[in-house]
Amino acid sequence: AWRDEQAHALWVRGAHMKWNEAASAVAAETRGRIGGWMSSEQHNVRWRDAPVGRAVAEAIALLGNVTGSVPAAVKRSLRWSTFVEICAFNHGAETTAAMAWRRMAELAALVDDENSRRGFLRMAEDEDRHARVFAILRDAFDGHDRLQIATPDLRARLHKVGQRFVALPDTHGAAWKNPLGKGGTVIVRDGNEAAAVVNAALDASRLAIAPGATIAIKATFMLVTRGGDLSPGVSPTVLAAIIAWCEQRGARVQVIDARNLYDRFHEHRDVRSVAQRIGMPGEIVDAQDDQVPHVYTRGLGVETISRTWRDADVRILVGKLRSHPTSTALLALEAAEGLGARHDDLLFLERRAERETAVLMALDAAPPHLAVLDAWSDVPDGLMGVLGHDRPLQPRRIYAATDAVALDAIACRHIGAEPNRGGMLLDTAFDWFGDPRAQTVVDGPGTPIEGFRLPDHSTRTALLSALALPAFTFASGRGALFLPRFDDDAFPPLRPSKLLAAARAVIRKIVADEPDAPRSASPLPTTMLATRAGAVRIARVGQGGTPLVCLHGYPETLQIWSALAPRLAREVIAFDWPGLGYSSPVVGAAHPYALADHLLAVLDAAGLARVDLLAADMGAPAALVFAARHPERVDRVTCTSALLFGDAATSIEISVMRKTGFARAAFGRVPKLVYARCKQSMLEHELPAAIDDDFSAAFARTHVRERLGWMCVDYERTLPDLPETYWKLRCPVQLLWAEDDHHFAVEHAERLAAIVPTARVHVIPGAKHWMMFERAAECAVAGQL
Repeated sequence: AWRDEQAHALWVRGAHMKWNEAASAVAAETRGRIGGWMSSEQHNVRWRDAPVGRAVAEAIALLGNVTGSVPAAVKRSLRWSTFVEICAFNHGAETTAAMAWRRMAELAALVDDENSRRGFLRMAEDEDRHARVFAILRDAFDGHDRLQIATPDLRARLHKVGQRFVALPDTHGAAWKNPLGKGGTVIVRDGNEAAAVVNAALDASRLAIAPGATIAIKATFMLVTRGGDLSPGVSPTVLAAIIAWCEQRGARVQVIDARNLYDRFHEHRDVRSVAQRIGMPGEIVDAQDDQVPHVYTRGLGVETISRTWRDADVRILVGKLRSHPTSTALLALEAAEGLGARHDDLLFLERRAERETAVLMALDAAPPHLAVLDAWSDVPDGLMGVLGHDRPLQPRRIYAATDAVALDAIACRHIGAEPNRGGMLLDTAFDWFGDPRAQTVVDGPGTPIEGFRLPDHSTRTALLSALALPAFTFASGRGALFLPRFDDDAFPPLRPSKLLAAARAVIRKIVADEPDAPRSASPLPTTMLATRAGAVRIARVGQGGTPLVCLHGYPETLQIWSALAPRLAREVIAFDWPGLGYSSPVVGAAHPYALADHLLAVLDAAGLARVDLLAADMGAPAALVFAARHPERVDRVTCTSALLFGDAATSIEISVMRKTGFARAAFGRVPKLVYARCKQSMLEHELPAAIDDDFSAAFARTHVRERLGWMCVDYERTLPDLPETYWKLRCPVQLLWAEDDHHFAVEHAERLAAIVPTARVHVIPGAKHWMMFERAAECAVAGQL
């Protein structure tokens, strides 16, 4: 009942604001809060227990009586009372309120305000139910507050008023069919391959899908604003795996998301445009374009719902684990935002419903058959994870359950959050649907997500977190000041303002909460593959699509692709070149044509008939040579910054090592210095320890350094011949170049595009040479990988 009353107060305040009566709204809400506290104090507190509080309450009541605000009959009831007397008083108050709301509905009808009329009638119906509840409680107890009837009888009477007035609904009633709040099994799966982990979680969920069924997936990706940071949204790889799992069972799948505050300030923020920009798979539905009228049995302030969601045979909620300054964390339940009212219509002072109420109304009316929480990759934490993260976590974990409330409760435990904390949607869900924790078991890892930082993890962030809600609600210009960075080429500002942009940058600086150390997933799992060129260390992850074979450069190993490979919704293969990394030593030529032969040997041994190639640095000329020589084996080539032309601009280091034979001497005499300089010039941040160790240990191998030295010599000899080979390319060629690459100017890419008609150049702003590791998400989107 108190949730209903809270919703009524909010709806009325919103109505005042809509009618430009802000002063009246504030005054009415203030009087209501004072009156509520005063009556509670006098009904429930004795003089001897709180003399000061009672004295203040009496003074307020006396003032109200003198001014006519508190009728004498009501004043006589404002005293310490028994439970029965309190119920009797509230029965009268609720009955009076119902009459008042019905009169307001009659007046609204006279001025043709249909929305207000329906709202007033809905509140009258709520008050009628509250009056019945208080009447039942009044009659169930005697004058000494002792229960006069059996508890099951009392429960049955309350249940007739509404299932939400009892702890759990009857098992034979319609409410029991809603899985939320009932508990059960929460599936937790982790591993290194997204598709395999998703499939394992969905298989264990035992979700039944009939052939030909329509499936609505409500995902969350509309908070993504940059191709280089997908952390605020569901991973495209995870979503693609869920869609594939459903389609394998003969279902038609539609993916729903909803517009938010961002389209008030930037162009092209409709759901389909954002999905296309970030490579989100599936048939996309904009929830706001999909709204139809709906009569809700609970809640107030929302009158429509997404038709696709409501009418689907199977509904799947797919959330993304993210931290939030006022809600602690956004989990699976939050994925339902936007199924009814626009999310940003529920954020500011004039709102007619709370965000939590609107979300739970939709889930009460059309509950999900399955909830999934993406904690796979790019999990943003700390104070402002919801705005994105340059150094997100990589937990490699997926949650699934038929009860989204139970799922979120387990996820809360795994990140160290308290579910009953105010501001969390889960806390409100406990009130709506029940707390299922005692009826919930975990199938899978029950360990915490290591390294996840809550928004109040430090004194500074705790203070900022406490200030976040009032600052955003009252001092943000309706959200204008609190925006993340955007890809302005894809989402240009509607009203460009240098002053506003500067203010946003200052606020982002104030709330910045990046971790000190870099984070990364574990290195890719590897095995050894026997080939004509010797034993090769190889990694194979993912499933589906044309296999993508990744070719590394110098001085790295296949682990340079460890940040990118798990993000891609396809099979990805990476290997250490023969003679490099942890592959076996090899003798013979080391120019691009020889490496192309090695690549052919690896593809044959791996059973790969036709592939896409992704090549970096010294791997790029070899990939282009291979595609020219074996067009039947390659669909597309993508190259990142590399030495493609002998007479194009390079760094001083590359020029010296190419033309003087200095490379062999440097690799042999000062390898640590060479490796340190490579990292310094190729990275913006530090490498994670596991990746750094893999690179450095490989470079420390004598035969690897000798091979690299001869490779520099052989490449220099064959560079003049490469343009003649490039002319033969017929497949599409994508050239992803790092804008701030220290070693290879974009001139290399532009010259190749000038002689290869199928080549296209895309420059990643501000990126450095190893961008495929540091800015993997942006590379995946820009390269359409």
